[in-house]
Amino acid sequence: MSTAGGSATSATAFVVTGPPALQLISRQPLAQATAAPVGGAVALTFSQAVSSATAGQLRVWGSQRSGRQAGPPTGGGSATLRLAPAPRFAPSEVVSVSVPATVQSPAGASARPVVYQFRAAAGRATAQFTTTFPLPLISQPRRTTLGDVDNDGDLDVLVGAYDGVNLCRNNGPTTFGPATLLNVRQEYDSSGRPLLADIDNDGDLDLLSANTYGAAIRRNDGSGNFTGTESLEFPGTNEMQVGDVDADGDLDLLTANADANSVSIRLNDGLGRFAVATL
Repeated sequence: MSTAGGSATSATAFVVTGPPALQLISRQPLAQATAAPVGGAVALTFSQAVSSATAGQLRVWGSQRSGRQAGPPTGGGSATLRLAPAPRFAPSEVVSVSVPATVQSPAGASARPVVYQFRAAAGRATAQFTTTFPLPLISQPRRTTLGDVDNDGDLDVLVGAYDGVNLCRNNGPTTFGPATLLNVRQEYDSSGRPLLADIDNDGDLDLLSANTYGAAIRRNDGSGNFTGTESLEFPGTNEMQVGDVDADGDLDLLTANADANSVSIRLNDGLGRFAVATL
């Protein structure tokens, strides 16, 4: 056997063991929790200490506010990592947590990858809807998506319509600015299914827009300005979702493709660039 420290031989069989695996043994909030405190920290306890150098590999993403929570978590060098949301989670926001294998113990043991989700608590209400606040006129609206795209603490509205994706910025509790048509249609015939996700882990919500022939990707500069001309080709995309399917600390893309009778998975390289794999 050869190691960095030298070589040795043995006349009898032997077993080489490494450091014990780093295992997640408890978590708060729990997986699939439906009423987690909006300002509560994500707290993860492991079977042994986590090195300070790798604690920042923990990933927590919001789906409506700021995308990836920047952190870093506290507790590096101990067995418990805590990451308090800044900003706080939005009521009923779905939050994703990923512990990739790059989280390690001081001895170099890698974490067993874990990915899970929970939902932030919604406030108490009477469930009576009595007031309507019309948005600016948009031609043939099809689907809406909420997200704080300009990181100002309130939820803006994106509307997928026949002519593309329209952004209406939230200017206050009951006031929205004029609709801005985003450059996502290109040669496609509709952009009716917008999705917000922090695909490049820079702390803001980027835009993915599904259409008949694929998906357009527009990157957020942090102020709600979407740039780029990237597109991914899929045959007849009906729906998209994101999630860390390979537990490596970034959000991958899944699409349902009606025309090809298939589901496609594109793995993220960590910079928002997607390779191809198909189920």
